[in-house]
Amino acid sequence: KMSKSKGNFFTVDEIIKLYSADTVRLAMANSGDTLEPANFDQSVCNKAVLTLAVFLDLMKSMVSGSEPLDGGKEDGRFVDVWFANEMNRLVQEGKKFYESMYYREALRTCYFEFTSMFDQYRDI
Repeated sequence: KMSKSKGNFFTVDEIIKLYSADTVRLAMANSGDTLEPANFDQSVCNKAVLTLAVFLDLMKSMVSGSEPLDGGKEDGRFVDVWFANEMNRLVQEGKKFYESMYYREALRTCYFEFTSMFDQYRDI
């Protein structure tokens, strides 16, 4: 928790200048759900600075077609079916959490678990 007396209090402008707006958004979504007090964690920002840009670049290259993909049939390999099922599950869970205003859980599902599943899929 932030406290002026502990010297760990930041204004939004200060923390955005220190990191970036996207990483601060990610850390704020991770800081608390519904009516519980938010607990801003700079380690989330530090990790996001290192991983978010790489993740976004990879997703952009896949969408644009510049990242080489396997041209096989979608149902050709078990791992492709597994990955599609995992993505569908995460979408459904994420939607449920967003509708319930559980933003930390939505972030966990839609970003952290997605990137973990994607890394596993890519490494196979």
